[in-house]
Amino acid sequence: MNNRSVTIVIPVFNNWQVVKPCIESCKKYVDLRHTVLLVNDCSTEEDLNEKIQGIIQDIPNFRYEHNKENLGFVGTCNKAVSELDTSQNDILLLNSDTELTEGAVEEMICCLYAHERNGTCSPRSNAATVCTIPLKYMGDKKEFENISYGCWQHIKDDLPRYSVIPTGVGFCLLIRRTLIERFGLFDTAYGRGYNEENDFCCRINRYGYSAIMSNRAYVLHKDTSSFSASERALLDSKNSVTLKRRYPEYEVAVQKYFGISLPALENFADILGECYPQKKILLDLSHLPAAYNGSSEYTLHLLEYLAPMLEETYEFSIAVSRPFDLLFSLSSTYDNVLFYEEIREKRFDLVFVPHQIFGLGHLSLLNHIAPRWIVTMHDSISLRCNALHASDTELSATLVTKYGDGIICISNAARKDMKEYLGEEALSKSTVIYHGYSEKKVTFSEDTNIPFQGNFFLLVGNHFSHKAVGRTLKSLPSHLNIVVLGGEKQKSVSRANTHVIVSGQTPESEIATLYKHCKGIIFPSQYEGFGLPLLHAAQYGKHVIACDTESNREIAKELHLENAIKYFSVFPEIATLCDAILSEKEPLITSDSMQRTWKDTAQDTAQYIEEVLRKPVDTKKLQERFALLKELERKQHEAEYYKKSFLTKSLQKTALRVGKQLQPYPRIKKNLRSVAKAMRLPH
Repeated sequence: MNNRSVTIVIPVFNNWQVVKPCIESCKKYVDLRHTVLLVNDCSTEEDLNEKIQGIIQDIPNFRYEHNKENLGFVGTCNKAVSELDTSQNDILLLNSDTELTEGAVEEMICCLYAHERNGTCSPRSNAATVCTIPLKYMGDKKEFENISYGCWQHIKDDLPRYSVIPTGVGFCLLIRRTLIERFGLFDTAYGRGYNEENDFCCRINRYGYSAIMSNRAYVLHKDTSSFSASERALLDSKNSVTLKRRYPEYEVAVQKYFGISLPALENFADILGECYPQKKILLDLSHLPAAYNGSSEYTLHLLEYLAPMLEETYEFSIAVSRPFDLLFSLSSTYDNVLFYEEIREKRFDLVFVPHQIFGLGHLSLLNHIAPRWIVTMHDSISLRCNALHASDTELSATLVTKYGDGIICISNAARKDMKEYLGEEALSKSTVIYHGYSEKKVTFSEDTNIPFQGNFFLLVGNHFSHKAVGRTLKSLPSHLNIVVLGGEKQKSVSRANTHVIVSGQTPESEIATLYKHCKGIIFPSQYEGFGLPLLHAAQYGKHVIACDTESNREIAKELHLENAIKYFSVFPEIATLCDAILSEKEPLITSDSMQRTWKDTAQDTAQYIEEVLRKPVDTKKLQERFALLKELERKQHEAEYYKKSFLTKSLQKTALRVGKQLQPYPRIKKNLRSVAKAMRLPH
């Protein structure tokens, strides 16, 4: 225990029902070396004097004084410090609607004197603006007192002993006596109260003294008031003008704290403090393109079974973009669907992203909303192939490896390749979960206009080079009819007997019809984590011609598809294999081939999510991650600002030059000015 003494000043105005618990807590938790000074500011409540005097009778370190006239909070505190308390004690200003907890006063004193530049100290509380814990809360406020105290007990030892904050909080404010003697206490310009403590903290801050928050001290605050709601609003509004005029840096400091400077443990206090009856899980599809492709197929099949599994135990939500929802109608199918713009202010125990993270923008979002992430790594082609490299692709993958809590790979080949590129840490955090077959009854398109009357091979792959569609078409003889299920850019294919269908916007029923009527599937992709066309071929009883790769052979073995797949090493072999398929019967697909379903995939995924949730959050790593990604986000915004600023200046110079050249043509100049104004360009 430290030996410093404190005078606790408690201004009192009516409201015995909250004053009594405050006094009782002081009797219980304040050491006898401290003084408790109660000052009645001309209360009008009957018998209040007698009640206060009765409850503190015979307690040597309690004093009770009575103002001759009502001075308000500001006047009462000033009088108590300058006239009533003549000691050299430090001052603890304590609202009468508070309750101390064990050790709070001693801990605050220790924090205040941990550094000579600590000027004021406030504790954590349930209602104390910047000192509230949890600072962010998404539940019912009715039980917040209990929730707040439980949260504080849960995470206080993970928090630093104290934190520097933009201002002290007046409900419970410990102040060095020497600073009051040097700079005075509250300015009477603030009248009966509101913002006087902010003014004091700003005043001493200009001399290099900080306001701090004692993270291991807790004081309950009932947050009652001597003023009506309208009076409070008026006082606060009026006094805010005075504060901002005197200290323009105050608002900037507050905004910076809640924006750039807010620590990870404060941002996620409600999650880490287990403030909710159920853990919250988000399936994040917010960055998934609105298209029918392998990623959306994997996600939608997985979601169908994963959602009911997780909803049994957790609060489960789905995040989507509006275009994705428009295409797949998830908000009509599932209850708790959130749109991209809604999730930034929410927090979850864990976010599961069923695809790779391709940019820092997505990572920045995850950084703000969850302490834990699980990401699916379909393959590493975007890392290996320079043509697919975005500026921050590699950095994003590295950060996911370092700070992610789990990585799902869709094959051992994909996991092995990820490890080769991202290292052993990626391997240690990852697991393999294979895709499965759909148990749903397939719906076929009613359109009877089947290309080539069904006498065709279905070539699957988009325009990316590694899909090898162009090379395959060049290698195939013209007598073979080919339907390309691919991307928009393949519409210009000039090969005879070739029909191109854009897959991204083609409904599942139409794709199923193509699989049903084709003679076989050609899947020439040179790089896949798990080629879904292999499953489709087996599901429709078709042969599939595939490149001889490690992942294709792995999938064939694990899902018993050996009878359905014919491998090629070089492209000319594809034509020979097509001719062989035309002369053969459909492949024999055993019952073993169809045993693994999407339900199995969902069960494995749910089990993996539960394993990750059972592990405690590594708070040190979380703080490191949170600070790093916020700094990267800040620098990205800064770069965009300077780029925009540079472009604006360039446009202004261009506008001036063009304006001079158009002086002889006022009508044209006027029309261009109207266009520039409409486009918000310099004019």
